Amino acid sequence: MRIEVNDILRKRYVRAWELRTRRALAMASQEIVARAGDTDPERLKLVVRTHLKSEPIHRNLVDLWTKVGGKYGYDTEKRLSQLKGGTVSMERKQEDEQLSLWEERMKRYSAERSLKFTGTILTAEEEAINSIIDQTIQQSLDQGLGIVKTRALLRNNLEGDMLRSIEKWQAQRIAMTEVGAASNSASWQAMVDSGLKAKKNWVFIPGLKTYRENHAEFGSMGPQEKDYEYAPGLKFPHDPDCNDPGETINCYCGVNYDVD
Repeated sequence: MRIEVNDILRKRYVRAWELRTRRALAMASQEIVARAGDTDPERLKLVVRTHLKSEPIHRNLVDLWTKVGGKYGYDTEKRLSQLKGGTVSMERKQEDEQLSLWEERMKRYSAERSLKFTGTILTAEEEAINSIIDQTIQQSLDQGLGIVKTRALLRNNLEGDMLRSIEKWQAQRIAMTEVGAASNSASWQAMVDSGLKAKKNWVFIPGLKTYRENHAEFGSMGPQEKDYEYAPGLKFPHDPDCNDPGETINCYCGVNYDVD
């Protein structure tokens, strides 16, 4: 029997967490934006990283793994339990308790990983802000603006589309990557915990922004043993043990299982 991952639900999660991530990025940079109108651009560049807030980013990532990973772990475990002859249906209270256990498990699992990834996100945000500051300085020179008008221009640029368009793209990438990682990691862990004999299938989901030739090849390989690595450390799409970001970032592939 094949255990499928709910791709429709995953798409909804990606859309929802893209919006949440955009808000988290805006919260992380709001102090920088607030200072822009009162600080010279060159001086502001020196303190961007200092005043970027990590807490909104980290909290957003942990919440994502808690909710998405918890849901996929619970759903996969429930279906596998049915195959093992377990209870087909539970009372609502029991289901809520089991879901809560999975959410707590994924929350603990993601805490350290999310903290590390938060630093990567803040580095990208710092680079985006500094690039806008540099563009503003050049605009000021080209237009012969004074200090007051340069500061006003910088604040307008940071509050407007220049930064928000970058954050929108970044939020899309983060949501797609992290929702895929949380859902696949949790379903994988539920499958391993079950003790059932199973093989895995890489589910290739193509897209203009996500296409990888090697992932298409993985998807055409058919069922593989559980411990098979498609690439070093990559037992399933978004495997946290894979240290090559080129295999995981902006990947939208999934995994399903053929259970004997």
